[in-house]
Amino acid sequence: MSDERLLRVVLATFLFCNIAISRAKKDETDVVAIMDTLSRLRINPFSEGYTSLVSLTSGFVAEDKVRTDMQRAQKLGEERLEGFCSKVFTNDSHSKFFETIKSAKLKTFSTKAPSGKRAAELAGVKTDRSLFMQLLVIGKERSLDLKDILQYSLSPIPGCFSSVDGHTISKTTKSALVKVLEEKTPSSTLTEKPASSTVIVDTMALIQSMKVTSLPKTFGAFTSTILSRLTSIGKQFNAKEVHLVGDQYFETSIKSSERERRHQSVMQLTVYGPQQGLPVQWKKFLSSGNNKTSLQLFLAEDLARQQLNGSLDLVIALKPTATRVIFEPNSPAVSSSIDSLTSDHEEADTRLILHAKFAAEYSDSVVIWSPDTDVAVIAISHSSMMSCPVLFATGTGKHQRIINLTKISDCLGPTAPNLIKFHAFTGCDSTSSFHGKGKKKSFKKLMENPDHVACLAKLGDNYHMDALPPGMENLVCDLYNTSSSTVRDARFEIFKKGALEKNLPPNKDALLNHCKRANYQAAVWSRATSAMMACPTPNGNGWDVVDGSTNVHWLSEPHAPPAILKTVKCGCKTGCEARSCGCRKKDLQCTALCSCVGCKNCSEDSNLEVENEEYASDSEEEEEDEENEY
Repeated sequence: MSDERLLRVVLATFLFCNIAISRAKKDETDVVAIMDTLSRLRINPFSEGYTSLVSLTSGFVAEDKVRTDMQRAQKLGEERLEGFCSKVFTNDSHSKFFETIKSAKLKTFSTKAPSGKRAAELAGVKTDRSLFMQLLVIGKERSLDLKDILQYSLSPIPGCFSSVDGHTISKTTKSALVKVLEEKTPSSTLTEKPASSTVIVDTMALIQSMKVTSLPKTFGAFTSTILSRLTSIGKQFNAKEVHLVGDQYFETSIKSSERERRHQSVMQLTVYGPQQGLPVQWKKFLSSGNNKTSLQLFLAEDLARQQLNGSLDLVIALKPTATRVIFEPNSPAVSSSIDSLTSDHEEADTRLILHAKFAAEYSDSVVIWSPDTDVAVIAISHSSMMSCPVLFATGTGKHQRIINLTKISDCLGPTAPNLIKFHAFTGCDSTSSFHGKGKKKSFKKLMENPDHVACLAKLGDNYHMDALPPGMENLVCDLYNTSSSTVRDARFEIFKKGALEKNLPPNKDALLNHCKRANYQAAVWSRATSAMMACPTPNGNGWDVVDGSTNVHWLSEPHAPPAILKTVKCGCKTGCEARSCGCRKKDLQCTALCSCVGCKNCSEDSNLEVENEEYASDSEEEEEDEENEY
């Protein structure tokens, strides 16, 4: 072998070895990274018993549709390629070689759910305007009395109770109610913090208040941050004891439809251990009830394993049971259960009140740390049962303030227990508000009238309601500033002024179903100080439960008279004289909505031309406390 050839062999061997070594190092680095990730997630996706599809970068568990699409992606791609080739390489199809293969549009971990904004607007337009006006025109031309027509909803989803998409409940600014109560009781806002207290902390409010940019990298470090925040809050209010109270997320819930809407595209993540990394999309992670349940279960266990340099008495209620954990400097925490605080409450809103009543027995004052108006309202209604002042710490930074809820309750007097009923009736997280009717003016209109207070007082006595309480229709008529005493007459009175359907009061059927929902929610809140509520299913109480999903039951009766719902229009070309005419067949007159030619089946004065056009949705939102303009 020549020297030149030998040199080439040596160089080639040297380069091959270097490349092999470099590749081996890279492969080893990749393997170590994968092992580190699996160790951090504390899962083994290669085990026989593990069937979920997990993203190794985020730890999210794929939804069923995502898992199915990703598992069939390769097979589907091969089938499409084979189909493309068989089509292109036939004798006369060479011109199709440059055509694209149609995308399969498979779902992946990064698939985002459509916002549906445009679809929501169209649904609102069709329900609120077009259908409503068509039914009125048909009813008029078929000799139906307008008052009789307006006793029906004329829309399958009442506009006064629903948002523009026609499926979610109408919302109002809840915080306006607390402001009204503070104005009514000026001395209720405290300038000094209590000398001694027990603090009851809303878990999710605490977690949501943490800045995403300052979150630690692992769940274990997150637990330490939570404990540090609780210690700080305790010192801030001179607390001898701190309670950490969380929600429970039941499959059948009056909030399930709202939760499903919020996290329809959220991946599910199980928190396995302290070394597991926090997901990058933290806010999105928290929008899922299952994720929050997993997080709370982890916190309940991990908090009890922590150590503190100082002392802290912490009561943890993140599961149905409650545990007292006593921290002493440089010593393991000591845990014990509190049987009297074991509860079946779904929401932290009511469970906070249960803990407040428990702590009031041995505290100088109780501070509820939460930003939620619902919690403040429930606490005011129950504060007369507490043996010490109940304070409400809300707001952040410069806007943080402490409200003495006991003083507000004393100011309201016998009206205080009915505040939760007013709140449920005029709109909260689970019940609709009346469109355009804010809390401020509704409070002045309803809570300052003894007859209306007596009517609202009947809500919540039992979980189930069969009929409207006496005086309820008169209450709604007063809310809408009419002189009528029935909602049927009130709808007619306001309609004559040119109101849109969403600005009309509900008809009697829609009002009854709304009252059923308000009654059920008021019944839950009324039992906040009882550890075991034994709440029945919401099915039949203003909601329908189908296949585990809870949806609003808007109407129990037809939304329009039978004469209107029958054959809406025809398109005859021969004058509508034959029995084959759809309208004549049902013994109905044709209307302006029919497209018939030379009609002989309409009334003499039926010359109205109706444009079935799409109306643009309102571009400006109504002010919350502004009266409707008719």
